Amino acid sequence: LKFSFKIKLVDDGLYGAPEPNGSWTGMVGELINRKADLAVAGFTITSEREKVIDFSKPFMTLGISILYRVHLARKPGYFSFLDPFSPAV
Repeated sequence: LKFSFKIKLVDDGLYGAPEPNGSWTGMVGELINRKADLAVAGFTITSEREKVIDFSKPFMTLGISILYRVHLARKPGYFSFLDPFSPAV
């Protein structure tokens, strides 16, 4: 097979998100506008992106983690159930 290829970074440095006018930024935009034939990245497959580009079968899943601070445990009082509410309630 004789073919040539060029590896380039996306112009705006973004993965791709829809704009209010219907166009797309980033790699997704370059695929839609035929500035690129394919993109290789750790894309999150979203329903919005699936409507405008095709994805290969995922071959590696890293998962997404959500971190949050754990509140120090305190013994619940008789009126703890009211804690989420402001005093005005």
